[in-house]
Amino acid sequence: MTTPEKSYRYPGVQPFSSNQQRIFFGRLDDTHRLLSLMLQERLCVLFGKSSHGKSSLLNAGIIPALAEKGKKGNRRYEPVTVRFNTWTPQDTQTLYDKFVFHLGKALTQSHAPSLPPSLSPSLPPTLWGAVKQWNIGADTGIVLLFDQFEEFFSYPQEQQSAFKEQLAELLYVDYPQFLEDNEDRLDPEYAAFLAEKTDVRALLSIRADRLSDLDRLKDRLPAILHKRYELRTLDAEQARQAVVGPAREPGDGYRSPAFAYDEAALKTILSELTGREGAEAGRIEAFLLQIVCASIEKRVTERGLTTVQKADLPDFDTVFDDYYQDRIGELPQAERAPARRVLEQGLMLVDPQTGEGRRLSRDAGELAQASQVSPALLENLERTYLLRREVNSLGSFSYELSHDTLIGPVLKARKAQEAVEEAERLQREAAELAQREKALRRRQRRNTIAGILALALLAVSIFSFIRATQAQRDAAVATAEAEQQKKEAQTASDKAKQERLNADKEKSRADTQTELARREQQEADIATAEAKVAQAQARYEQQKTKEARDNLQKEKSKLALLLLEQANDLIYLLDYEAAREKIQSAAALEVAGQEVSDALLEIAFFYAETKRLDRAWPLLDTAYSLVNKSLPTKTGDRLAARAALRRLNPQRDSFLQARYFPVMIDIPGGTNTIGGDVYEFLGDTIRIPPLIVRLSSYQLAESETTWWQYHLYCIVAYRYSDFPGSGYDYSGFRLSRTL
Repeated sequence: MTTPEKSYRYPGVQPFSSNQQRIFFGRLDDTHRLLSLMLQERLCVLFGKSSHGKSSLLNAGIIPALAEKGKKGNRRYEPVTVRFNTWTPQDTQTLYDKFVFHLGKALTQSHAPSLPPSLSPSLPPTLWGAVKQWNIGADTGIVLLFDQFEEFFSYPQEQQSAFKEQLAELLYVDYPQFLEDNEDRLDPEYAAFLAEKTDVRALLSIRADRLSDLDRLKDRLPAILHKRYELRTLDAEQARQAVVGPAREPGDGYRSPAFAYDEAALKTILSELTGREGAEAGRIEAFLLQIVCASIEKRVTERGLTTVQKADLPDFDTVFDDYYQDRIGELPQAERAPARRVLEQGLMLVDPQTGEGRRLSRDAGELAQASQVSPALLENLERTYLLRREVNSLGSFSYELSHDTLIGPVLKARKAQEAVEEAERLQREAAELAQREKALRRRQRRNTIAGILALALLAVSIFSFIRATQAQRDAAVATAEAEQQKKEAQTASDKAKQERLNADKEKSRADTQTELARREQQEADIATAEAKVAQAQARYEQQKTKEARDNLQKEKSKLALLLLEQANDLIYLLDYEAAREKIQSAAALEVAGQEVSDALLEIAFFYAETKRLDRAWPLLDTAYSLVNKSLPTKTGDRLAARAALRRLNPQRDSFLQARYFPVMIDIPGGTNTIGGDVYEFLGDTIRIPPLIVRLSSYQLAESETTWWQYHLYCIVAYRYSDFPGSGYDYSGFRLSRTL
């Protein structure tokens, strides 16, 4: 029977795992607050700076807390951790593929029942379809934990667009489009099962410096930034718990026995780490604490300590580099150079312009082959916590640096190795130069002897002089060639820079051409659909059969959806007049009544808010008739129009209100006094007179303003006039006052 390998009490830069919850201290309050937010909201965001411990909070805090919540109540929660990894051009797996893989892995481990194979193949390849592959009961909720979500934005734009639409459908749509399209063809019992709303919640964990990227998802997830939780650095009490708690945890499954900290040593640790590495005043970075404590645990094991004294603490200025070098030093001598090759070359991507390093995630077999190392070495690096291993969607494992905090030491070691290699190259060149100089001195000695002999033989002296002159000319030619090579190298460097600039311009031009091509394809699709409708209409006029009528309705539905899609693009460009024409063309087809009605409501909403009620009321009347309802009154002011819209479709009204108008928070005004200080400068006393500053009350948006809202505001406020809708009268539009 194999004895389980013992683990460290402090994982260092490695994130805590779910089975390490017993040694995960200092984040209990964050766990409770974030869990409460997640159980109240369909979608929320966890953000914080890199290395604040977001992954550890999810693994060792939220996941165990969800399990405990299920034991105490009537509902179970199935956590599904999803990690996309950074996209590369060689990546054949889409965002959807990776989501399905992580979902299946989590639900298989929890023994969740899946649908019979005879039913599941009929489901669509969407996130909703993937979840419905599993027979999730009404007493069970699925909690999607998207870790390191900034990696999502490295994927192609078409994958991002498809994923955000599918996520919005999964979280918010009660009756998906698939059921509407296939309701007549599905078995009633199976259709009833699919129609049951699955309780799904999502948490997006993202670095604070990438939080603004979530703005790109607002068109499908408008409330994405409304509910968010910031994971800050540790305060003094949290840091104390994180230091002391793991050390005194009983059990023989750790590499070190339980030990304690002398109060002086503990105060020194907290004092030395407070405010370091960009932490706020009075607070401590979690990763710094883990690395220092990992170094201390190693000393406890080596020296047999039971209480850590102040003299046992490491050097706080070199602890990062020491941590990396110590972990490398734990390997056998023969494995250290290959290990550095894996860590510093194989798993590190360095920007050639900025010098910034990023982690790479690579398949285990491909990494071992490319770096010429054995799988056993990769496993050793994982045991030293320098690497982390994740099951990938290819049925194998992927390796990456265990944490972003290792990027600095690894990059520093890589540069040091490059410096050593450069020094060796210069040393070889110096040795070659010394050999040439030695040969030159030998020639000079021979020339001197020849000069002495020249006293007797003038002809020999002249010959020696000619040889020396030729050697000088050769040296001058060599110097000129070296200068020419230097100039050519500089020219090649400049050319490479220019080629990179040209490549960037070409990419921008290609993106523009892609968008133009998409719009042209959209127009072509509409023209094709209109032709098919005309053909179907003619066939129906000739045959008057049910099949011909059904085919006509089908082609009309396709054309209507294409027109609505084009209208939505025009609204995004703020060309409401053109959008209205497209929607009314769709309405004339007398199909897709609910979708066309919802689209008309947005145009009516816009006209009502811009006080063009003569255009709003006819559109409201048409929207009512499309869903077989009658508009009670067909005249009135803006409030009456909004009331009519809300009466027909309150959900649509709430969506439009959230899309066009941010929630505003009242900020009270007040007064404050600045100045009044006294300074001594070069023996003179300088007095700054006090100044009373008064600030009026104002309003501030609760969430960020989207670019689309800002462009709308600019044309409303006449800031610029190059948008298609800039010629309208927006004097009554409330957005101009809101912003």
